[in-house]
Amino acid sequence: LGGDEFAILQAGAPSAHDAAALAERLMDAMDRPFMLEDAPIACSASVGIAVYPRDGRTAQELLRNADLAMYCVKIGGRRGYRFCGEDEKERKADTLQLEADLRSALNRNQLSLQYQPQFDARTNAVIGAEALLRWARPGWGLLSPTAFLSVAERSGLIAPLSEWVLHQACRQAAIWAQEGSTPVRVSVNLSPTQARRSDLSHAILGAIEAAGLPPDLLMVELTEHDIETGGPGLQSNLKQLRARGVGVCIDNFGVGRSSLALLQRNSINCIKLDPSVVHAVETADSAVTIVRTAVEYGRSLSAQVSAIGIETQGQLDRLREEGCEVLQGHHLGAARTPESFSALFVARAHTLPQNSA
Repeated sequence: LGGDEFAILQAGAPSAHDAAALAERLMDAMDRPFMLEDAPIACSASVGIAVYPRDGRTAQELLRNADLAMYCVKIGGRRGYRFCGEDEKERKADTLQLEADLRSALNRNQLSLQYQPQFDARTNAVIGAEALLRWARPGWGLLSPTAFLSVAERSGLIAPLSEWVLHQACRQAAIWAQEGSTPVRVSVNLSPTQARRSDLSHAILGAIEAAGLPPDLLMVELTEHDIETGGPGLQSNLKQLRARGVGVCIDNFGVGRSSLALLQRNSINCIKLDPSVVHAVETADSAVTIVRTAVEYGRSLSAQVSAIGIETQGQLDRLREEGCEVLQGHHLGAARTPESFSALFVARAHTLPQNSA
């Protein structure tokens, strides 16, 4: 139906249960990594289901309602399936309300950043922090970006949200640098909208200057897809940032088609492994191969290799064994408020768990 949308007609299914079973098989099949031009690719599926004649009597009606159900899956965090039903109109209304609430969140001081510590694999020292957006939506508690970023992207709100995150993270990094302790580099994830900006380097350097932050204390992270599709304009912007000392990291490495030439052209000085690779490193040889490839790339580029999403001691041990230099995940330390992070960093009391061996 489109660049990444497909329709399946399941004729003669005895019941809706059979449609659900097919959706489960599709998702399981999509979860398994496959090789494309010697690079491992991983995908996931969001499935919307419409049943004839309950959800429509024409192809147009069925496709429209299946698409609406699929959209609700994406809003809920992706990878799943949902039937079209009477409550879809309510969900659509909820989505519109979510967008309205998000528009006012900035003005009402409902947004905040938490910071997850990053550790040096050799010294166990805290050397960085990833800035993570949180929204204290009234009546809903503290929401992570998975609950609202897709709405922000569709509505155009992603631009002001991304700008706010960048400036807030720069200000916090400057505060830590002025506290007298060893400075900590803060990582900020750039949205696809930011990556496409022709004035990307100017906007980032402006935020750094406004905060009074040394440029080498900021790391910007982009996905493989953003870098692949960014073209010469993005390459030029990244080179300007690197020339001023700003770190540039390729995020989610191991699920796309990165090549050494691509990384070299775009002035990359950090490679961050995708959490799906990290989670599989104890059990899957293919994941270990991806880690080793990243380490080899990193050495050839004089770039650090970072792992995010570490959840077990076994993952931690294997990643250190394979040469990952920067480690991050709930097993090591959860995201925390700026005040809590300051206490952790200044006290120097929090270190990596030791090798299980």
